[in-house]
Amino acid sequence: MSDATRVKQIKGDTVGSVLFIGAGGHATEKNSNLFWDNTNNYLGIGTDLPNEKLEITGNLRFTNGADRIISITDVTSGNGDSLTIQAGGSSASSVFAGSIAIKAGSATNLSTGGNIFLDGGNGQSATASGNILIGTFASNTSLGIREDNPLAPLHVTISRGVTPTISAETSALFQNSLVTTSNSQISIIGGTAAASRIYFGTISSEVNGIISYNNVTDVMTLSTNGTNVGPSIDENGNINTEGTSLSTRYDNVTIDTTVIVGVNVDFILARASASRGASTLTYQLPQVNSAGIKDGHRIKIRTLDLPSGNVDLFTNLVGTPPQIRLLTGADTSSYSLSANSSYELIYQSGLNRYVEV
Repeated sequence: MSDATRVKQIKGDTVGSVLFIGAGGHATEKNSNLFWDNTNNYLGIGTDLPNEKLEITGNLRFTNGADRIISITDVTSGNGDSLTIQAGGSSASSVFAGSIAIKAGSATNLSTGGNIFLDGGNGQSATASGNILIGTFASNTSLGIREDNPLAPLHVTISRGVTPTISAETSALFQNSLVTTSNSQISIIGGTAAASRIYFGTISSEVNGIISYNNVTDVMTLSTNGTNVGPSIDENGNINTEGTSLSTRYDNVTIDTTVIVGVNVDFILARASASRGASTLTYQLPQVNSAGIKDGHRIKIRTLDLPSGNVDLFTNLVGTPPQIRLLTGADTSSYSLSANSSYELIYQSGLNRYVEV
């Protein structure tokens, strides 16, 4: 082989070719797989038209056996020192220092660093650091946790059967509905010397309504209108209304009906029988061995317009229920309620009686 031929083989045939030793021990080139753009200082792997410092057409794989790190060091203020992973759309615009952007679609613009941003295509502008941002308020982007078809901005699934029907205003959906006996719950855990709370409000005030459980006193409180005043339930299940309106019942019946009263109830009985006829409405007091009644539990009823003589209060005659001890000291298992009257009974375990007060 002449010296000229060897020189040509070493030089290659195309500007930008990256030579390697091929068959027969000769220098050769394969520009569609490896190419150097000397004008722009771009390297192409799997392409001979690279548009970045390194452009790969194909897959990138890291082998196992050790830690693998993609690092951008010396994070400073301003643009730069950030990492964008993009699929589709135009090239991402610069993001602020120290941010990671993983996106699909149009350009991402992170105006504040220290964020991890997941973008579904409409971009986001972060105003504070230390956040994980998913989509935008205008992008209809949702996050599914153990859920491949999220129906709300946040959809957490433990199990599922039939797809649920939800309102378009639903912000978060928690689902565990594979079988009819599956429970779904949200746990709010506070410190043993603090409270666990749920707040309800507007853009100007988050504390218009509060549901709070005091872990010290074991009292659950419901407050409204931005105040701390509201009905509460103590550790024994007693209800303190704190001046709020009581519940009003309209048990309108046309046939004889029995309503089982829960423990610690306080309600106004407004119109118990629509028929104004011979139908009887009976309020049955809870039985000790089945309703979890404790000493001091009370039942309070205030009546308004009732058809006299056909609304009764009685104790369950099955087993050994407590009787009602009247103000006169006599015991009875039932009596009739009168219109425009108040009744209050407190359970006393020592007597095993609902004592009228």
